[in-house]
Amino acid sequence: MRRSTVAALVAALTFASLGAAHADDTVPQDVVTTLGGTMPRASLAQDSFYFVMTDRYANGSTANDRGSAGPAGGLAFGGNDPTDPGMFHGGDLVGLTRNLDRIKRMGFNALWITPPFVNRAVQGGSAGYHGYWILDFTQIDPHLGTAAQFDAMVKRAHALGLKVFLDIVMNHTADVIRYRSGDYSFSATPKPDAYIPAGMEQVKSPAWLNDLANYHNQGNITDWGNQTQLQQGDFYGLDDIKTENQVVVDGFAQAYGDWILKYGIDGFRIDTARHVDPQYFNRWVPALVDYVRTHGRPDFAVTSNFDMFGEVATADPVFDSMFVRNNGLASLLDFPLQDSIVTYLKQQSAAAVRDTLGYDDFYNTGTSETGTVANAYSLATFTGNHDMGRIGYLLGSLASVPRVEIATALTALLRGAPVVYYGDEVGMVGVGGDKEARQDMFPTQVASWRTQRRLGSKPIGKGSSLTAAALANPIARFITAVNGLRTRYPALRDGALVVRAADGGVLAWSRIDGADRREFVVVTNAAGTKARVRVQTSTPGATFTTLLGARTTARAGTDGTLPLTIAPNAVLVLRASTRLPATASAPQLTVSAAMNRDAGGAVLTASQPTGLDPLTVTFVARTCATCAWHALGSDDNAPYRLVLPDAAWAGGDTLDVAAIARTSDGKVAAGPVLHLTHAAIQ
Repeated sequence: MRRSTVAALVAALTFASLGAAHADDTVPQDVVTTLGGTMPRASLAQDSFYFVMTDRYANGSTANDRGSAGPAGGLAFGGNDPTDPGMFHGGDLVGLTRNLDRIKRMGFNALWITPPFVNRAVQGGSAGYHGYWILDFTQIDPHLGTAAQFDAMVKRAHALGLKVFLDIVMNHTADVIRYRSGDYSFSATPKPDAYIPAGMEQVKSPAWLNDLANYHNQGNITDWGNQTQLQQGDFYGLDDIKTENQVVVDGFAQAYGDWILKYGIDGFRIDTARHVDPQYFNRWVPALVDYVRTHGRPDFAVTSNFDMFGEVATADPVFDSMFVRNNGLASLLDFPLQDSIVTYLKQQSAAAVRDTLGYDDFYNTGTSETGTVANAYSLATFTGNHDMGRIGYLLGSLASVPRVEIATALTALLRGAPVVYYGDEVGMVGVGGDKEARQDMFPTQVASWRTQRRLGSKPIGKGSSLTAAALANPIARFITAVNGLRTRYPALRDGALVVRAADGGVLAWSRIDGADRREFVVVTNAAGTKARVRVQTSTPGATFTTLLGARTTARAGTDGTLPLTIAPNAVLVLRASTRLPATASAPQLTVSAAMNRDAGGAVLTASQPTGLDPLTVTFVARTCATCAWHALGSDDNAPYRLVLPDAAWAGGDTLDVAAIARTSDGKVAAGPVLHLTHAAIQ
């Protein structure tokens, strides 16, 4: 899909008015007081993740290196060759458990591990060391250890204050199904010659995965631009599950619900979320919640005490946001921001990041009736990963410690839950994605990995990256410092984000502490020369002192502008000495509505207020003059917008909407009511 600039988006929002506001219509004061709150946050917004490929992290026991001939009829056995980048290397749960304190020392509070389930060990000349070729969704892969060792890992992580997130797959299984014709290209209809080879009829678990009727059986994806193929075709030959089937929905609710109930894990990262049936998550998430609640966890709730984020691997925020608004996922990996960060660092184009953030409103669905919260503050941000490659590789000849530090600051301090890919902290660069981005942390036997360039340190040779000395790498120290700031200052985790400047290599933004009413300013400079900037703030006259970066003290003028000088390739984090000034009253903002082609519907926009105080604007609606008002969602970052959900109409043809503004010190006021008709919006 086309990726528009923010300017184009704003223009699209102004070309058509879809209703009229009447000054004599008002929202009752008790409704204003009740609904005019702060913008909600999912618990995920608090987290900072360390992402581990278990097979490549630490080898705690050589006894399990070759897996086991028992599970899955022997298919989970073999594939161990520590000299080959595409085979098992021996990392396991025991090794991971022994090194959890290292992860905690860097300030992380959450651990994401690759799928730990039984994989087909060898397939197509490579191995399932990565965890995505699953045969048995109910057991631990024997290469990684045992159920008891997994339980011990989770308990140790929890004792250290680390959440544990499992990487899970529901789009496909390992490649078992064959076609008698030998033709594996995509077919528009199921291939009639699909079969399960003799001796493998019961190789998968749960048992319903051995039924051909629960697969599409249409062959491999051949056109990656065709959404039908992406949803019904085999992903690189892996058996594509028919997620439309109710038995699949219920089966995976039970299979993954049991991991929650048995081990108390804290969340899921959902692989290949783009490739399942569009309505799958709208069905599976409630089924999972119901299963867990009725089997021992009555308090279980997504985004309050359990989180999930899905993989939709495109850099288009409009396309990605639809999976949150329409497809039932509360959060995603933020591929659009990752792409814009690389663009910013390679081209000194801060506008790329600003424009991506301009679509944040498209992720906002407010709070559902079940308490699920979805907005951009809980997107999982990252710089590179096990598929595309590491940030050092993606930056090419421009890769350096300072630029990686800027990338880290952007993921950790803009908004969202930052994810650091294991090995980035010790300067791993690599020469590609996939197999070439999955280096060993323990002493490697892959000859080329011993001599590869590292940022901030020498090539590892025959040494280990798990030593205390390895954490002396400046990138590791920077990650630790940023995580420390997020821990000490809540605003840097989930405070309201206000982008202040995006000019060439300079990007500046504020984070607002809603409780302490304190402003933080972050400035990054990706250029090779120092920059002098004047950053607008919401705290006139305040002195700002340095929390990270070159020590400086600066004072905002009476108009709130803050003069700063920032070094080349640098990050600067500052904190205001005083709280935001008190407000006299909340403004009364009018609402307009306009069709937006990117959003696929109408977008509500509140008028731009005057003054410097950062507001929260809650859009409220009712379906008739005597009906109750309800909140559609909130926005705490101007321009204040919300995509109007279809459900707001409740099957009717008319809708009243209004905006409630809340000041930083809690004053609230509603603007005039806008009357909309469904026919006009169509």
